[in-house]
Amino acid sequence: MLRKFRSLMPIAALALAACQQPQPQPGEPIAAQLPDREAGANTVLASQLSVTDGVDVIVQDAVFAPDAMLQLHYHPGDETLYMIEGTVVLEQDGFEPLTLTAGDAHIMPTGLQHKATAGPEGARAVIFRAHEEGKEIIYLVEGNEGDMP
Repeated sequence: MLRKFRSLMPIAALALAACQQPQPQPGEPIAAQLPDREAGANTVLASQLSVTDGVDVIVQDAVFAPDAMLQLHYHPGDETLYMIEGTVVLEQDGFEPLTLTAGDAHIMPTGLQHKATAGPEGARAVIFRAHEEGKEIIYLVEGNEGDMP
């Protein structure tokens, strides 16, 4: 059911980022002006999709403190990450570490275990998720100190 929405996720993340930009005057450069937020995943939208029963969509403005580490976890639906600023090293089960910087986008499929570490300057990203209605957003991998299985 979520497969048909996978192609829409990067578009939705980019659209959200674009919506945060003021309308420039002719000749002025365009620059994102996002509101200040506390470190963590700040939900800016949570709603059911009208075209598919039982699917929630969540959009978050994620702020990573400098050198912050997110322990090993997974999500009950696909997750699209669009980097706004800073650097994050993403470690996904079965893949080489991936460094993401401003302007990068990445999709993690349902259930993929992963962890992330922010760079020394911290980071900020827009996260878009679609998953089965009523599920938690994140599931921590219990009994794991952060190492990949």
